[in-house]
Amino acid sequence: MNQYYFLNIYKKLLNNRAEESDVAAVYWDLHSKLSDSSYSHLFKSEPLEDDMVVAIDYIAHQCSTDVNLLKSVYSNAVDEFVESLSLLIKGRKPLLEDISGGFIFLEKEQVGRTTKEDIVDSIKEYERLYKAGLSSPAELLTLARYYDSSSIYATEALRKGLDTEENEPLVVGGPASVVGVDQEGHLITAEALKKAFAAFMSNFRTRNVMIFHSDVQCGWALPAYITKTGSIFKSGVDNTGLWLISEVSDSTPIGKKVAQEIKDGKIRSYSIAGSATKTEYITKGLQQIMQVNELVL
Repeated sequence: MNQYYFLNIYKKLLNNRAEESDVAAVYWDLHSKLSDSSYSHLFKSEPLEDDMVVAIDYIAHQCSTDVNLLKSVYSNAVDEFVESLSLLIKGRKPLLEDISGGFIFLEKEQVGRTTKEDIVDSIKEYERLYKAGLSSPAELLTLARYYDSSSIYATEALRKGLDTEENEPLVVGGPASVVGVDQEGHLITAEALKKAFAAFMSNFRTRNVMIFHSDVQCGWALPAYITKTGSIFKSGVDNTGLWLISEVSDSTPIGKKVAQEIKDGKIRSYSIAGSATKTEYITKGLQQIMQVNELVL
């Protein structure tokens, strides 16, 4: 397999047009060339399609900057190939995120991040959703834990068995975007993140959490969550970036698959997707960076 086949399939992959057989062919070709390298952790003996996509995407990013890796994979690669690859990945983060700063399972946390007084607006929203018959398991549990055990919310949560390990929703939290210059030379300001996140959260029907930047929903963002131990968490933006809570769906096959991959450590963090609507180039030290002043999530 040569570099041009790789480039063609990777381009289709980014546009969600790649055939599974072509993705598998590229994956196993990379596996044969890199299984004894420092990238061996990317390759599994029985990979899921998502595993293949993540591995190919990560190697593509690395090849665009690491000449030695590129030559070990495609010894005849020329500058034109590197340029084409760089254009494809420009502005895209690798799907594989570093494990540091990744998800935490909120039910396992003993210390929360905020107080009851700070989530009053979220509780009012959850109450409206409950009255409309639209509350999710995590939203109902948060209401039950916010009020005392005699509340209608606690009674309903108990009736549904949501406090049991079998029916307990999977709720994770972690940084979705950090204020700082990323590896593509982009800087999203805290103010831009705050405005974009407020707009994103303004309609509960559009708070979708997708799998690998696709159009396939696997859950939804939560403005707040209370664990069974009473620890309180809230989604929001501060001067360090965006911290997000999400509930993974247990009612769809893809949601169940994603939940299992999170538990298995195969999916470990968020990767934000958005469109910049207002940018400017600034200089920091010797580096010119693109500062994003407005965006849509």
